[in-house]
Amino acid sequence: MSRQARLILAVIIVAVVIVCHSASAPGQAGNQKIAVAGSISGRVTLGGKAAVNVSVGAYTLENMNARREPAKTVTDAEGRYRLTGLPPAQYQVLPLTPELTATDEEQESNFGFMFAPTSKSVTLSAGEDVENVDLKLVRGAVITGRVTDANDKPVVEEFISIMPIDEKGTQSRNLRMPFRSESYQTDDRGIYRIYGLPPGRYKVSAGMDSGGGTNFGRAFYLRTFYPDTPDQNKARVVELAEGAEATGIDIQVGLQEKTYSATGRVVDAETGQPIAGVRLSYLVNPKNSGGYSPMYVDTPTGARGSFQISGLSAGSYGVYVTSEYEAGDYYSEIAHFDVAEKDVSGIEVRATRGLTMSGVVVTEGEGPGGVSPKIEKMRMFAWAAQGTDSQPRNGGAAAVGSDGSFRVSGLRPGRFSLYLYPMGSTSGRPVISRIERDGVVMPAQGIELQTGQSLSNLRVFVNYGTGTVRGAITIVGGVLPPGSRLIIRCSREGKQDSGGAYVDSRGRFSVTGLAPGTYEVTLQVLRSTSPPLPPQKQLVQVSNESESEANFVVDFTPKDRP
Repeated sequence: MSRQARLILAVIIVAVVIVCHSASAPGQAGNQKIAVAGSISGRVTLGGKAAVNVSVGAYTLENMNARREPAKTVTDAEGRYRLTGLPPAQYQVLPLTPELTATDEEQESNFGFMFAPTSKSVTLSAGEDVENVDLKLVRGAVITGRVTDANDKPVVEEFISIMPIDEKGTQSRNLRMPFRSESYQTDDRGIYRIYGLPPGRYKVSAGMDSGGGTNFGRAFYLRTFYPDTPDQNKARVVELAEGAEATGIDIQVGLQEKTYSATGRVVDAETGQPIAGVRLSYLVNPKNSGGYSPMYVDTPTGARGSFQISGLSAGSYGVYVTSEYEAGDYYSEIAHFDVAEKDVSGIEVRATRGLTMSGVVVTEGEGPGGVSPKIEKMRMFAWAAQGTDSQPRNGGAAAVGSDGSFRVSGLRPGRFSLYLYPMGSTSGRPVISRIERDGVVMPAQGIELQTGQSLSNLRVFVNYGTGTVRGAITIVGGVLPPGSRLIIRCSREGKQDSGGAYVDSRGRFSVTGLAPGTYEVTLQVLRSTSPPLPPQKQLVQVSNESESEANFVVDFTPKDRP
């Protein structure tokens, strides 16, 4: 696995654990006992007329991540389609024709996945037949041009950025990336051709922003906007009509910026001896980040504790030892360094052997379908509240053995919460019901690790909840602004477990796999052009093998109107 792939995986894992499956829960069929197939149907039009022989697919989050084939069909002579045999889940319905895109009307009403501009999200219940999921398409526009360097040589495999803008010249929305991201790169002639774009106004650029960062070992070009300016305000606007092709959008970048490497070693903070085989992360501009988004160093330290980070541009960095992505026994404070006009060497990271939390995962009760649950592929995460801005995150992770045993190490003192995350395909979502040590129930608000005192003999009891919270969102007094997203989160009172979902294009949501208890259901309206609205909350009671309901009304009526 490449460094970039491992970095992306690490960031995804941490994000999913922190929000407790807030986005992925709808794609998991938590209650297999009632997994009766349903269907989704509708009509596809192209320029207002029936779109004939257009392939239509339905993805779930699971088969998007695993690159599995979607359920798919082809429209008939009237542009109608019907996807059948669908188990309950949240689906993205989209045309599998990259040259077509959605109309502005469709884009405004779609709050599905950000990288699928022509899709509509549908939350499908067991055995439900959802009709009138219509897709209004137009011929996508095309931008094509050539990227060259200061010597007029082609720049190969350079990523092209497309920025939608409004009439005032400011970014109007995030462009939803299509699946064909390879079309956003130049070929061996330096030529790019991006197709399937919605009609609109765009600014086009090539290269990377300066100010620190990594280009995974390659030298890079500073970002240059069409036509050949580093200043975004001076960039020329490319206007695209439906089905139009803008040619000659050529960009000449400057000289290639050099990248540098940083080398050093990790030593034991007490003995000064080198530590081999530990993992590191590094931060870009750590003093000004306002939060940590670490890059993961792919290679562990060598026999003499040595490490190397390559592909760094000029800027400020920090490197530290962590076990938050892979099991390890050490942690450290951040070692800061600056990269200017040469490679950096002699960095010393002083690591401390951390504390451990160990025990066994115990399943109880019945799983989905009345079958006793088994320990499947899981990882145990331990996270503590952030200490100070000068400290990295305090956390660790470890695989759970087939016998349920786990050992999370490399932790600094603090108050920890445990999270269990299934790494493979599972029949449900495991929920931590309680944690015991030597027969004593541990406090729900956190497990305290004090200096020099590790914890063992923990018994983490889990069950596979089969309850569901469903509901609908009604918009009154206006419309949801373009680019907005509606998010539902369910948090069980006094417990750490939760689940969540994105609201689909019909205003429906479904959160499955919930254990029995009282839940606080929260609706958050995220708007791309203005601050989020205050969250709305309801309390609902959830039981296994049953569905509870929570409905919300979002009122956009201007405050000065009665």
